[in-house]
Amino acid sequence: QTVALEGKISKDSLTELVKSEKLPPTIEFNDQNSQKIFSSGVEKQLLLIANEKDLKADADLFKAFRKVALAHKGKMVFVTVNMDGTSKDPVVNFFGVKAEDVPVVVGFEMAKNRKYKLQGEANEKSLEEFAKSVLDGTAEAEFKSAPIPDEPTDGGVTIVVGKNFESVVKDADKDVLLEVYAPWCGHCKALDPIYKKLAKRFAKVDSVVIAKMDGTENEHPDVEVKGFPTIILFPSGADAKPITFDGGDRSLKALTKFIKKNAVSKFELPKKKKSDEEKEAEEEDKKDEL
Repeated sequence: QTVALEGKISKDSLTELVKSEKLPPTIEFNDQNSQKIFSSGVEKQLLLIANEKDLKADADLFKAFRKVALAHKGKMVFVTVNMDGTSKDPVVNFFGVKAEDVPVVVGFEMAKNRKYKLQGEANEKSLEEFAKSVLDGTAEAEFKSAPIPDEPTDGGVTIVVGKNFESVVKDADKDVLLEVYAPWCGHCKALDPIYKKLAKRFAKVDSVVIAKMDGTENEHPDVEVKGFPTIILFPSGADAKPITFDGGDRSLKALTKFIKKNAVSKFELPKKKKSDEEKEAEEEDKKDEL
């Protein structure tokens, strides 16, 4: 099939033409096609995750999806994912989609690792609006999140979930130390009493928040987890960049020192009572003995 280039010939117009014709209007996600999808040169994707009946050529939902795909060919990759097939797992696990959720339409932006979800019924009008919002950057990113807890703290440690990450962790007026943990992680369990003591130590410092987030239930694009626990300081200030705690020593002393060194807002810790200092000295002695 011959495709004509419309408009002025330029490097950009030729690149767009190649992108638009590299893949069909819609492409099924499977082992054979996954590499084509991710190496297409097109950064944004729209995925229709549905049962086989809704993906048939004469199905109303598929026809609407294909029509929108044709309108945005070369700007987005339009992918179908068959919930009745054998290749769905990487997609449904990544987006947290369950069998009872389908049909569902989601968007993905590779460069920013951001996910989006179409709210409400999927039809030609809503699909077109959703595609445009993902393309122009106005779509609201979707993060995997546990419900916001009724009790906001645990032993003085602020509980963070995907839904309140922005308001708690990205608060420009606070220096926030965030532990990303997994409930099954032995190192996380060992850290828990120390982390609660850290929260107690900073309880009267208004500019510092000691927080934790279950990394198996929640996510955010500013959090890259390579193992548990991952401890990150989000300094105060609108443009401040997160700082990862890389030390193997997760003692109360080491974590306190890390906050003092990297926090942007100046603060003074309340002086410890002598009894507290003695207890900590005893604990350190026990560690040395072990």
